[in-house]
Amino acid sequence: MQNGKFQLWPWEKTGISPGEYIYSLNSLKRFVEIVDISQLHTLEDVAAVASLVGHGLTVIARAKGRESEERTAYFEARADDPFGETQTVYTFRTLLHNRELSVTVKGGFATLSRFTVIGFQSYQREEMRIALPSDRDIAFGNVPNVDEDSVYAISARGTKREKFLPLAEPYNADVQQRFTRIVKACVEDFVRALLAHSAQASQ
Repeated sequence: MQNGKFQLWPWEKTGISPGEYIYSLNSLKRFVEIVDISQLHTLEDVAAVASLVGHGLTVIARAKGRESEERTAYFEARADDPFGETQTVYTFRTLLHNRELSVTVKGGFATLSRFTVIGFQSYQREEMRIALPSDRDIAFGNVPNVDEDSVYAISARGTKREKFLPLAEPYNADVQQRFTRIVKACVEDFVRALLAHSAQASQ
């Protein structure tokens, strides 16, 4: 309370209620605890959990992150000035031991990256990255609902860099499972970081 007025929760400024935030966090937690990767064989199996994760990351980034605007300029022949559009971007970062988890939401997609922080100068090395739609299913059955290369999981641990596109190979069980394994690893650390910071704040 300040100057006789109750202050808004940070997420109420973006239309996110505390209940929606808690529900999304619990949904991500259940995804980590319950999903059995060995039972995922096709894109149809993966689509529901991927959509849940993308929406959950978006809610948390909007609730706790920093809001900014990004303008994309386009140039056209015979035009003196570029034209473009402005989109809202939400960015949220949190730490877990020597790792940083970063979520960026823009253009209808949520991207979660996991970095390892190295040395006194806090050099950041990206180990994993996932990208998922923030507000739609990635597929209906085994038929993609977004561009094939817009949904992906990247693992760059060690010297090997691997990228998995589940929409490009909807019937490849190995691709679907390895994609989900990276998603699960990133989300697990993200949830652990959020819960740890919540516990510290309540003390």
